Amino acid sequence: GGGWCTLPAAVQEANALPGPDTVTIAVTQAIDLNSGITITDDLTIRSGLDTMASVNRTGTTPIFVVADPSLPAVTFERLDISGGQSAEAGSAVWLERAGEATFLGCRIHDCSSAGGGAIGVGTYSGNILVDGCGLVDNSSTSGGAAIAVYGNPVDQRGVLEIRGSAFNSNTATAASEGGGAIAVLNTFWDVVISDTSFVYCSDAGGGGGAIKLDANTSDPITARIERCGFTWCSAAAE
Repeated sequence: GGGWCTLPAAVQEANALPGPDTVTIAVTQAIDLNSGITITDDLTIRSGLDTMASVNRTGTTPIFVVADPSLPAVTFERLDISGGQSAEAGSAVWLERAGEATFLGCRIHDCSSAGGGAIGVGTYSGNILVDGCGLVDNSSTSGGAAIAVYGNPVDQRGVLEIRGSAFNSNTATAASEGGGAIAVLNTFWDVVISDTSFVYCSDAGGGGGAIKLDANTSDPITARIERCGFTWCSAAAE
């Protein structure tokens, strides 16, 4: 309604209003959540400050869950997201049933899950863009310490595009699906990564100290990786 309220209340109101909405965070102190937030309609959550707006979660479910048969499009802009923990996947943002998902100038850090320590793709997602983001100190007990894509794209093929971003000190801790930073484990995705750095990312045994692409079918994942740097990334043998 254009007024002031808590972040969960603002998202709940946006969910109830048909069509795209924008929630602007204009408080300088960190927002501490004791429960996750579910998004069911097209939504942008952005900082209205000169700097990032901080959202922190203490608990064992994802911070943001995008889950609706209508496949809502979501944008996260200039947010500092931390503290997510999940026994499943995507502890900062879990794209269970989502449309286009865009991350602009965000920092996602200190999150952990069973797959996709920061961002996880579940049943469906539209194309995913990560632009100018930092993913730092995230971990997974399975694949994709920072980002894990398990599910199908909404269209016949989907695109995971990452540009101008930094992946630092992300760790896949178990000898499972691999990907010390990124794991794409579904055949119907194209991966485009440019002008991005990977530093001190590691995998304990699934392969891919920084990136693991494993379709497990005869239809291969296509990938283009250009102008990227890999420093001190490591993987144990599969």
